[in-house]
Amino acid sequence: MSDRYAEVAVLTGSPQRGAFTYSVPTDMALARGMSVVVPWRTQWAIGVVLEVSGESDVAEPRPIEHVLDPEPLLTAERLELANWIAERYLSPIAACIQLFLPPGTPSRPRKSSDTFRSV
Repeated sequence: MSDRYAEVAVLTGSPQRGAFTYSVPTDMALARGMSVVVPWRTQWAIGVVLEVSGESDVAEPRPIEHVLDPEPLLTAERLELANWIAERYLSPIAACIQLFLPPGTPSRPRKSSDTFRSV
């Protein structure tokens, strides 16, 4: 069982307002604002890490599969602004985060062999 957990905004267009909790594998370096591949229902999805902590309210969270980029995609200031927009206008956090992503950023990964790449 993991001793670290991450709150991830899954970029699938889900109407749910909050983020989802995933366990962080012990050998994975993870920080706020990084893009990751996570299991989402029966497929893979790209998400942005909102927070990394040592506690989880979820009984058995699924693990993060892969980090897409070792550098954070979004700064702490942009994450906080996206969170403010989500709270102020009662919008899904993922939709607010997508406002700050570079144009052409995919919301779904493609799996090629055993490696993930975003396209």
